[in-house]
Amino acid sequence: MRLTVDEHLCGTTGQCVLIAPELFRQRADGVAEVLAAELSEEHDEDAQEAILGCPVGAISTHN
Repeated sequence: MRLTVDEHLCGTTGQCVLIAPELFRQRADGVAEVLAAELSEEHDEDAQEAILGCPVGAISTHN
């Protein structure tokens, strides 16, 4: 499964980085980016928390 951030929607709040720092980082411009192209099963729960915690709905998963 792939985890993605829509950089056009990202509100630069950093919530995803606070929730799952092993999955996300913030670029210099504040936009979040995913650290790993493929999401391992061990990070599913953290990814779901980040998706729910994103105030603008910029994070999603895809097969």
